[in-house]
Amino acid sequence: AVVSTQSRSRYTLNTGDNKELAVGHIAIERLGRYRSYSNYMWSTSVDEKLTGYDDNTHYKSLETAMTACASSATCNGITKEGTDNFRINTGSEPSAASGKIAYLKGSSYTLTDGKTFLV
Repeated sequence: AVVSTQSRSRYTLNTGDNKELAVGHIAIERLGRYRSYSNYMWSTSVDEKLTGYDDNTHYKSLETAMTACASSATCNGITKEGTDNFRINTGSEPSAASGKIAYLKGSSYTLTDGKTFLV
């Protein structure tokens, strides 16, 4: 489902696959659970993985993998492949993979004077 805004106080829930919007509208799509870390928004997708390794490192924690991915221009997310085993990935489209968890790197942000700005 996609929620689109039509004005400051008017929202529409679109349940179909068509995600095209009129000029001036914005869309918010829920892909899963979200978290913020290392100045990026991350969405979580259970029982899915990302493809293409960004480096040869096996990270022992999600936080160290997120830090590495955030500093890479080619990393689009992280896959938890097992206990204490996280890999950073170049792929951006999750695919089915039982027992794995994909963390997609979203928009970056900067905090300025207590306000959040998406980049």
